[in-house]
Amino acid sequence: MENDEAMLKHPFLRSIVAIAAATQLIAAGAPALHPPSTVTNAIPHLREIRSVAALPRDIRIGSFVGSDGKGPSNWALADPGAPFSSGDAIYDPNLPRRQLVFAACDDSVCIVHYRLGGSGESDNILALERVTGDQKSMVPCSPSWAVTWFASGHPPLPNFAALRALLQGNGAKSYGYIDTESRGDLF
Repeated sequence: MENDEAMLKHPFLRSIVAIAAATQLIAAGAPALHPPSTVTNAIPHLREIRSVAALPRDIRIGSFVGSDGKGPSNWALADPGAPFSSGDAIYDPNLPRRQLVFAACDDSVCIVHYRLGGSGESDNILALERVTGDQKSMVPCSPSWAVTWFASGHPPLPNFAALRALLQGNGAKSYGYIDTESRGDLF
């Protein structure tokens, strides 16, 4: 069991497991995605974002936490279509490992769809919610955003409309995404 958990920390192995599990769920006809209601209720109010600069500052700089209370290290996003370290070999250490596909945000919820480079390039959907006053008072130095849902799969979704359709149960046969845990550098 310990080895299984250690293996799943490797992005390539995590991608293979996510794609295999998504394939099984799709073949069985089961819905693969279960974002929290706060995310699904916010979908009609979110506006699509197509540049890193338009993201909320704390999300842009990686000042948020996952389900384990830890944030990402080396969080950086390239703009859609901009160069990023998409493969295993790092030719330019100045390039980010992640590339924004699109995001959709309002004042309290932000969904970020991005590609993560590495030996097993993966496509990820990260939903973050703004940490409110009561939650923030419990940890005075806590980030203002927390990951509330994370999904991984393939291929990348073309736009926010495709994500909306996917979450409504349409397009599940075209896209293999499943819910997964958001811990530290796994996202």
